[in-house]
Amino acid sequence: MVEHVIDRARNSLHHRGQHQGNQAMYRAMRRTAGLTTLAGCALAGTAMARPPVVVPPHPLGNPGEWVTPDDYPPRALRNNEAGNVGFVLSYDVQGKVTGCEITASSGSADLDEATCTSLMARAGFKPGTKGGKPEAGVYRSSVRWQIPQNVDDVPEPQTVSIAYTINADGHVSDCVGTDEKGVQHPIPAGNGPPACANAAVLKPAKDAAGKPVSKRVTMIFTTKVEDVP
Repeated sequence: MVEHVIDRARNSLHHRGQHQGNQAMYRAMRRTAGLTTLAGCALAGTAMARPPVVVPPHPLGNPGEWVTPDDYPPRALRNNEAGNVGFVLSYDVQGKVTGCEITASSGSADLDEATCTSLMARAGFKPGTKGGKPEAGVYRSSVRWQIPQNVDDVPEPQTVSIAYTINADGHVSDCVGTDEKGVQHPIPAGNGPPACANAAVLKPAKDAAGKPVSKRVTMIFTTKVEDVP
């Protein structure tokens, strides 16, 4: 009887131990499954967070045609001026050029100015996109001004002009040159006719009452090439 009771107690402890062991194993499996699920969610989240698609910008047309030999400033030709001009263009989200900055001068103010004048008139871009949205940007390059080899000694017929204002106090301002294409070019200080180059103070014009008034002066230069009779 005693041995039978002991055997039953042993069996009861054995089954209890197995039950507790199974419960511990089940808890460990649930924890492992939970960690696996969390890891899977984290990986799925990482896969979904893809970077936005970036499409680079590109110029419209041929940038080599933005500045042509026809744009060579007449004065730079006469002075035998040549050289490289580095520049940077800024453009907006529509691709329209909004600014031009000279980053490396040719040493000629006329060539530097003609570079930006031509680029602002002709350059254009298809903006790049990020995530489907267009972005403004900049474009860097350079122009090589080289005197055309077919330039002969006979000048082309042309009409150019230089204009400036003599203010009521006699000071000269707003010196501007207009080339044969009608494009105006501000004349840098120290250049142009004596009134502009020397920052002259001239005798102002007067109205009928004798009061000094401002006047705009325009000098027109015409080059004619005609046959000899």
